[in-house]
Amino acid sequence: YLESHECVDKIYHPFMPSFPQYELALKQMKSPSGLFSIELKAETREEVEKFCDSLHTFLLACSWGGHESLIFPICGLDDSENYKKNDMPWNLIRFNVGLESPEYLIADLEQAFQKYLK
Repeated sequence: YLESHECVDKIYHPFMPSFPQYELALKQMKSPSGLFSIELKAETREEVEKFCDSLHTFLLACSWGGHESLIFPICGLDDSENYKKNDMPWNLIRFNVGLESPEYLIADLEQAFQKYLK
């Protein structure tokens, strides 16, 4: 779904065949996780925030490991010293997929993308 979406510039997940280290991931890991990142096609921090704020099922959090689906926009760190020390793209959004059904999560993403596109 995300790989072909017009609002997504890049996806980072080691079990996607298009990922540069896909073969290495297959050799080193038994199965994928629900943790991945995307680069949102955005021109401003406000656009990233609008997309993230439009999500209802994905909760904003920086701690992984619960049962709920979570997001964390890296641009939320831009005032911190930790952000200034890394080279992560400012439009990067980390996702952790929880126990919700894929259809439910895709519906949430789609409605947020529709608001983002307006």
